[in-house]
Amino acid sequence: MGFQKKDGYDALAVANWFLDKAAEDPEHNTVDHLKLQKLIYIAHGWELAANNRPLIYQDVQAWPYGPVIPSVYHEFKHCRELAIADRATILTKEDRRVPASADFDTKTLEILTRVWNRYRSNSGVDLMGMTHNSDTPWAMAAKGKSKDEYAGTNISDESIKQYYIALARSDRGTRDNRSP
Repeated sequence: MGFQKKDGYDALAVANWFLDKAAEDPEHNTVDHLKLQKLIYIAHGWELAANNRPLIYQDVQAWPYGPVIPSVYHEFKHCRELAIADRATILTKEDRRVPASADFDTKTLEILTRVWNRYRSNSGVDLMGMTHNSDTPWAMAAKGKSKDEYAGTNISDESIKQYYIALARSDRGTRDNRSP
């Protein structure tokens, strides 16, 4: 089953949700750009698998360091590998910049919370490793291609969904790769 392009939330609002959760968590209060990208991607995968709908409406692309949502990349690229202190903003009709936010439904909030609780102690590099396994949607998009050939290739929501459904049903992998 295909999804409509505008199904889901703005990835910038999801990014802000994770950044706000980190700010509230005294033990895990820093999130860098790499970790943020992977948290959004993982939550997107579990939302597709558990609720049969995308978390975000933006495309996920295969980049050299794993799955990336370009709008989130461009919003926070100035942070590089440092902890993100600011929040993603959107431009209003009145030409004002305001923090991106969304009224997440209960099922989505459950997924986001479970992903945060499960992966908050992992570094961005740890999460990148999980998304780089040979059977992941990222690996399938990159398979047999040079970095220049696959960089920017869209990873389909259907392939992400099927991967996370299989992950939820299987006993394979480590505890880190199982359902949050």
